[in-house]
Amino acid sequence: MAYAVAASRAPLRLAHGLVLLPDLVAGSPTKVDRTLAPLEAHEATRALDIALADITKTYGPKAARHVALFMEYPGPT
Repeated sequence: MAYAVAASRAPLRLAHGLVLLPDLVAGSPTKVDRTLAPLEAHEATRALDIALADITKTYGPKAARHVALFMEYPGPT
């Protein structure tokens, strides 16, 4: 499972217009096995690309393609 973690449950509009609904609030009692390193502000628009690269490394390219397809995300620009 992959979760979107944010400071609140408020929807986030990403650079390409995709609206992300956070699954978890940072600091909540729900535990996750691992997380991506925090991004610098100038990297925020690359968050999905970084996450997909990590999914590729961990689970393989087929899994990353399925995640991108599910999110209707075209990939790096």
